[in-house]
Amino acid sequence: MDRFNWIMKEIYKDGKKNFRWVIKGAGLLLAMILLIKLLIFFGMRDLFLPLLGILIPIAMLYSWYSMDYDAKHKKGSSAYDRASKRYMKKLKGGK
Repeated sequence: MDRFNWIMKEIYKDGKKNFRWVIKGAGLLLAMILLIKLLIFFGMRDLFLPLLGILIPIAMLYSWYSMDYDAKHKKGSSAYDRASKRYMKKLKGGK
C-alpha cells in the first residue's frame, strides 16, 4: 500500500471514529466559505485568501498523517526492536 492510499484509509477510519470532530471541521470550512463569499460580495476579491483557505487544511492533514505513516512503516527498526525484546526477555529468564 502506498503512502497516499494509507493516508486516505486512516482519514476515513479516524473520521468514522471522531464524527463530531468532522462536523466541527465542516462547520469551520463553511464559515470560511461564507467569509470568502462576503469578501467577494463587497468587492474585495482576492485570489490568495481562497487558495490559502483550501490548501492549509489539506497540507496540515497530509503532514500529520505523513508523520504517522513514517512512524508506523519504518523498515529495519521494527525487526531490531522485536529481536532486542526477545533477547532481553531471555536474559531475564522469561520463556
